[in-house]
Amino acid sequence: MAIGVYVAAGDARSNKGTIALGMIELLTRQVGTVGVFRPVVRPGREDSLVNTARGRFGIGLPYAMCTGVTYEEVHADEERAAGEILARYRALAGRCDAVVVIGTDYTDVARPPSSCSTPSSPPTSAHR
Repeated sequence: MAIGVYVAAGDARSNKGTIALGMIELLTRQVGTVGVFRPVVRPGREDSLVNTARGRFGIGLPYAMCTGVTYEEVHADEERAAGEILARYRALAGRCDAVVVIGTDYTDVARPPSSCSTPSSPPTSAHR
């Protein structure tokens, strides 16, 4: 099971990319293979932060493996997009010892679908 680090911020343009690159740097000194993952990207061009991390740290994984879905896919079908993001993350994590997930800086991403929400209380089991 890969170590997963999610870098997020409450505001756009918070420079979390710098933190993410620092985390990748740290992890490359601690574990064998480190991946980078961006769950939602803009269509039509490659994400510069993903490519910076891939180039700087010699991450030899294809760009497509390091990204989830586009904003259009999220807006078209949130549930399907969430499933695709999870599937792509898991495929990447299966090839890495650690993965740094870099959250989106863009404000036009919808909230996660209810199926991705954390339950408000832990599951319980009945014992007799």
